[in-house]
Amino acid sequence: LELCMYYVKALLSHTSVLLFTLTVCIFLQLILSGDVEKNPGPVDFTPSKAVAVLRECGFNFKSKWSLLTSILNVPVELKGKIRAIIKEDETYDYAIELALDWWIKNTSEASWKELISSVDRCGEKDTADTMKKK
Repeated sequence: LELCMYYVKALLSHTSVLLFTLTVCIFLQLILSGDVEKNPGPVDFTPSKAVAVLRECGFNFKSKWSLLTSILNVPVELKGKIRAIIKEDETYDYAIELALDWWIKNTSEASWKELISSVDRCGEKDTADTMKKK
């Protein structure tokens, strides 16, 4: 009986060490994995993806492109180029991609959240709300 108790104690102490080690490993994994958001939204933030989302969510390119580029602080020279492209290509996709590409490369706060806020400031609240749900 005494020998049996010895083996039970040894087994229990070995199990506790394993459980403690496993708990520490899981804790470290969670700490090292970084900030986890409940709904981070679309991760792929590229100009072409942003234009696709804007179009899908109903953004009115024809009447709001100029205001959007102003809110995004796109330079006047680029706006002139965009205006010329729009005269040729009435889909607005390439022109807005250029503006968003400039914005992403030249603005530290370029993100989905900021784009949605900019769309809302254009008076496109429904589009902004739809984008938030994506």
